[in-house]
Amino acid sequence: MTPSNQKGNIQRILLACVVICLTITGLLVAKTVFFSTIPGGKYNNPQVAQKVIGGTIYDRNSRVLSIEVPRYRLTALCGTLNPAQKEVFAQILSLFTDKTPGEIKTLTSDRSSAVISDDFDNMYSESLTEELEKYGLEKNIEIKRGVQRNYPCLFHACHVIAETENEMNLQISPLPEINKEETYGCNVWLTIDLDVQYLLDIAAQQVAYESKSDIVIASVTETETGKTVAITTYPYCDLNQSFPEEIKNTASLSRINRLSPYFVEYVDDGFGNKRKPEKTFFSHDDHTAIAIYDNVNGSCKIQTLGKFTVLIGCSAKNAETTIDRAVKNLESGLKSQSKL
Repeated sequence: MTPSNQKGNIQRILLACVVICLTITGLLVAKTVFFSTIPGGKYNNPQVAQKVIGGTIYDRNSRVLSIEVPRYRLTALCGTLNPAQKEVFAQILSLFTDKTPGEIKTLTSDRSSAVISDDFDNMYSESLTEELEKYGLEKNIEIKRGVQRNYPCLFHACHVIAETENEMNLQISPLPEINKEETYGCNVWLTIDLDVQYLLDIAAQQVAYESKSDIVIASVTETETGKTVAITTYPYCDLNQSFPEEIKNTASLSRINRLSPYFVEYVDDGFGNKRKPEKTFFSHDDHTAIAIYDNVNGSCKIQTLGKFTVLIGCSAKNAETTIDRAVKNLESGLKSQSKL
């Protein structure tokens, strides 16, 4: 074989080695990219937040209007108990709940489990368990922790709070987030002043009682800005108990309680990042006054008290004198609070 032929063979061999090396390198790179995206070629479930912590609603002075609090459900697991055990079981549970032994026996008579309390006071859980242990019944209860909304101001601003939670539900109580252990809802600050709200609720109640009105609608707004400081409708209710459908669905309430941006001062994401509402505030005349005149076919009055504009309307005819007295009482209360 001539030297030139040997040189050609060596070049071909080297070329083949280079091709083989490049092929192997390409396969290794492809394998690394593919299997780093899908480890082992299997689907992995994403982490979903196991806890959603709802936001809090405040008035303009950072007083709590609505907050999420722990809630404990007590369930009786009574499917394996004989009649004698059920009797003892009912007697013990009645000592730690608001139900009588007879009521508990009725609840557990024909079912394997029954909810005894949806709002069990967890401070008694240890004492209850110890009492049941004496009779070997400690495994026949289940106490689970949940959450519920609590309304410290009772019936004050109930319609506004209920409508805020309804309209901003996904902001206050969002869906669980991906790749996070907990999800936090937004906190909301309203333009409502709870002190003024209290006075207005009392004034509305006074007008309702004295004029025998079926409904009273009233508001206090800042004259210059149109921001709502207080707004109410009578009848109202304690949101901790219920929000009766007959009140919620009353046609004359639905329009005035429709949430508008002027109720919301600002929102934060739970980490102190505050932002203003996306829309501008509506003026007093643009919304509240129109709602009053549209919905109250009775007596109505608008009066300026210093920096505030007060509006009170009721379904009773010829109730102007009663409304005047309520406005004067409201004015006295505002002065005592140094609002005027």
